[in-house]
Amino acid sequence: MCLLIGTVGIAATLIQLALIKPLESVFANAQGIVIGKFTQNIENEINNAIGIDSTAYAAAVNKFLDDTTATVNNDLFGFTNTAANVINSTIVKLYTQIENGVHSTFDGTAFSAPIIEFLRCVIGNKVSAHEKGLA
Repeated sequence: MCLLIGTVGIAATLIQLALIKPLESVFANAQGIVIGKFTQNIENEINNAIGIDSTAYAAAVNKFLDDTTATVNNDLFGFTNTAANVINSTIVKLYTQIENGVHSTFDGTAFSAPIIEFLRCVIGNKVSAHEKGLA
């Protein structure tokens, strides 16, 4: 009796293995395809998220650096720009007043053109050089 029960058990196991073997290869390949696509989707999502976060981080760092640079430049050199503008406008006003004085004194005389040219050579070129240096 025990021999009969054991034989029936072995036969049932062999029949199950025979029925499962063809199905196993079909499902094993399908499982690999599904898992492969799922893994690729996860990888793509991670890469996209890292790309978006990296772009946002780089933009934030660049904005911080630009703001810091502007603040440092303004704090260190802001007075230079103001001072240069004041000096430049003062020099231009002085030169204009000198020209007006020379014109009012020598207009209509033979000395007018040579004195204006002398003034331009002696003072005007220096004013132009200072303007370029200050700008």
